[in-house]
Amino acid sequence: MCFLKSRTQLTDLREEEQLLIVQYRLYVDEVGNDDLGHVADDELRYLSLTGVAMHQDQVNSVATPRLNVLKASIFRHDPDDPLIFHRSEIVKKSGPFGVLADPVLCKRFDDELIACLTDIDYTVITAVIDKKAMVTRGYWRQNHPTIT
Repeated sequence: MCFLKSRTQLTDLREEEQLLIVQYRLYVDEVGNDDLGHVADDELRYLSLTGVAMHQDQVNSVATPRLNVLKASIFRHDPDDPLIFHRSEIVKKSGPFGVLADPVLCKRFDDELIACLTDIDYTVITAVIDKKAMVTRGYWRQNHPTIT
Protein backbone atom coordinates (compact mmCIF):
# COMPACT_ATOMS: atom_id res chain seq x y z
CA MET A 1 0.00 0.00 0.00
CA CYS A 2 1.31 3.46 -0.79
CA PHE A 3 0.32 6.87 0.49
CA LEU A 4 0.47 9.88 -1.78
CA LYS A 5 1.53 13.30 -0.59
CA SER A 6 -0.14 14.99 -3.55
CA ARG A 7 -2.29 14.12 -6.54
CA THR A 8 0.63 14.83 -8.89
CA GLN A 9 2.47 11.82 -7.48
CA LEU A 10 -0.17 9.61 -9.08
CA THR A 11 1.40 10.19 -12.49
CA ASP A 12 4.74 8.96 -11.16
CA LEU A 13 3.29 5.52 -10.39
CA ARG A 14 3.39 2.57 -12.74
CA GLU A 15 0.05 1.76 -14.40
CA GLU A 16 -0.54 -1.33 -12.24
CA GLU A 17 0.08 0.73 -9.09
CA GLN A 18 -2.41 3.38 -10.22
CA LEU A 19 -5.12 0.73 -10.39
CA LEU A 20 -4.73 0.08 -6.67
CA ILE A 21 -5.57 3.63 -5.64
CA VAL A 22 -9.24 4.25 -5.00
CA GLN A 23 -10.42 7.58 -3.67
CA TYR A 24 -13.47 7.86 -1.45
CA ARG A 25 -15.66 10.69 -0.28
CA LEU A 26 -16.99 10.53 3.28
CA TYR A 27 -19.93 12.66 4.37
CA VAL A 28 -20.39 12.82 8.15
CA ASP A 29 -23.15 14.24 10.33
CA GLU A 30 -24.27 13.92 13.92
CA VAL A 31 -27.67 13.62 15.54
CA GLY A 32 -27.81 14.79 19.12
CA ASN A 33 -25.15 16.65 21.06
CA ASP A 34 -22.36 16.05 23.53
CA ASP A 35 -24.29 17.51 26.49
CA LEU A 36 -23.82 15.25 29.52
CA GLY A 37 -25.92 17.35 31.90
CA HIS A 38 -29.29 15.97 30.79
CA VAL A 39 -28.64 12.29 30.06
CA ALA A 40 -31.72 11.18 32.04
CA ASP A 41 -33.93 12.90 29.43
CA ASP A 42 -34.56 10.33 26.69
CA GLU A 43 -34.72 13.14 24.12
CA LEU A 44 -31.08 14.06 24.92
CA ARG A 45 -29.73 10.66 25.95
CA TYR A 46 -28.21 9.53 22.66
CA LEU A 47 -25.58 10.88 20.31
CA SER A 48 -25.04 9.30 16.93
CA LEU A 49 -22.44 9.91 14.28
CA THR A 50 -23.18 8.69 10.76
CA GLY A 51 -20.89 8.56 7.77
CA VAL A 52 -21.82 7.88 4.15
CA ALA A 53 -18.86 6.63 2.11
CA MET A 54 -18.76 6.54 -1.71
CA HIS A 55 -16.15 5.99 -4.36
CA GLN A 56 -15.15 9.38 -5.76
CA ASP A 57 -16.18 8.33 -9.27
CA GLN A 58 -19.66 7.48 -7.93
CA VAL A 59 -19.88 10.97 -6.41
CA ASN A 60 -18.80 12.64 -9.67
CA SER A 61 -20.75 10.52 -12.15
CA VAL A 62 -23.95 9.66 -10.30
CA ALA A 63 -24.59 11.27 -6.91
CA THR A 64 -23.78 14.93 -7.57
CA PRO A 65 -25.49 15.15 -10.99
CA ARG A 66 -28.62 13.29 -9.81
CA LEU A 67 -28.98 15.32 -6.62
CA ASN A 68 -28.39 18.60 -8.48
CA VAL A 69 -31.13 17.74 -10.99
CA LEU A 70 -33.47 16.89 -8.11
CA LYS A 71 -32.63 20.14 -6.30
CA ALA A 72 -33.05 22.24 -9.45
CA SER A 73 -36.34 20.67 -10.48
CA ILE A 74 -38.07 21.10 -7.13
CA PHE A 75 -36.28 23.89 -5.28
CA ARG A 76 -34.82 26.01 -8.10
CA HIS A 77 -31.37 25.15 -6.76
CA ASP A 78 -28.46 27.30 -7.89
CA PRO A 79 -25.05 25.53 -7.72
CA ASP A 80 -23.48 28.89 -6.77
CA ASP A 81 -25.75 28.98 -3.70
CA PRO A 82 -25.95 25.29 -2.77
CA LEU A 83 -29.05 23.86 -1.15
CA ILE A 84 -28.16 21.54 1.71
CA PHE A 85 -30.58 18.77 2.64
CA HIS A 86 -31.16 19.23 6.37
CA ARG A 87 -33.49 16.57 7.71
CA SER A 88 -35.11 18.87 10.27
CA GLU A 89 -35.95 21.49 7.62
CA ILE A 90 -37.26 18.86 5.21
CA VAL A 91 -39.51 17.28 7.87
CA LYS A 92 -40.80 20.67 9.06
CA LYS A 93 -41.10 21.87 5.44
CA SER A 94 -39.36 25.08 6.47
CA GLY A 95 -36.97 27.45 4.73
CA PRO A 96 -36.34 26.43 1.13
CA PHE A 97 -38.25 23.20 1.82
CA GLY A 98 -41.48 25.13 2.38
CA VAL A 99 -42.47 24.16 -1.17
CA LEU A 100 -42.94 20.62 0.14
CA ALA A 101 -46.15 21.76 1.82
CA ASP A 102 -47.68 21.06 -1.59
CA PRO A 103 -48.59 17.34 -1.31
CA VAL A 104 -48.01 16.70 -5.02
CA LEU A 105 -44.56 18.28 -4.93
CA CYS A 106 -43.75 16.50 -1.66
CA LYS A 107 -44.67 13.11 -3.16
CA ARG A 108 -42.56 13.87 -6.25
CA PHE A 109 -39.61 14.85 -4.05
CA ASP A 110 -39.94 11.68 -1.95
CA ASP A 111 -40.16 9.45 -5.03
CA GLU A 112 -37.24 11.11 -6.81
CA LEU A 113 -35.04 11.12 -3.71
CA ILE A 114 -35.71 7.43 -3.06
CA ALA A 115 -34.96 6.61 -6.71
CA CYS A 116 -31.75 8.62 -6.52
CA LEU A 117 -30.61 6.93 -3.31
CA THR A 118 -31.44 3.53 -4.80
CA ASP A 119 -29.23 4.20 -7.83
CA ILE A 120 -26.18 5.37 -5.86
CA ASP A 121 -23.68 2.84 -4.52
CA TYR A 122 -22.69 3.84 -0.98
CA THR A 123 -21.99 2.48 2.48
CA VAL A 124 -23.50 3.90 5.67
CA ILE A 125 -21.64 3.62 8.96
CA THR A 126 -23.27 4.72 12.22
CA ALA A 127 -22.02 4.82 15.80
CA VAL A 128 -24.49 5.50 18.62
CA ILE A 129 -23.47 6.55 22.11
CA ASP A 130 -25.85 5.99 25.00
CA LYS A 131 -24.62 8.87 27.16
CA LYS A 132 -26.66 7.77 30.18
CA ALA A 133 -25.07 4.31 30.16
CA MET A 134 -21.64 5.79 29.45
CA VAL A 135 -21.58 8.12 32.48
CA THR A 136 -22.68 5.33 34.86
CA ARG A 137 -19.72 3.11 33.98
CA GLY A 138 -17.11 2.92 36.71
CA TYR A 139 -14.30 3.62 34.26
CA TRP A 140 -16.02 6.79 33.05
CA ARG A 141 -16.71 8.11 36.58
CA GLN A 142 -13.15 7.32 37.63
CA ASN A 143 -11.57 9.18 34.72
CA HIS A 144 -14.09 12.05 34.40
CA PRO A 145 -15.17 12.81 37.99
CA THR A 146 -16.20 16.42 37.41
CA ILE A 147 -18.60 15.58 34.55
CA THR A 148 -20.93 13.12 36.31
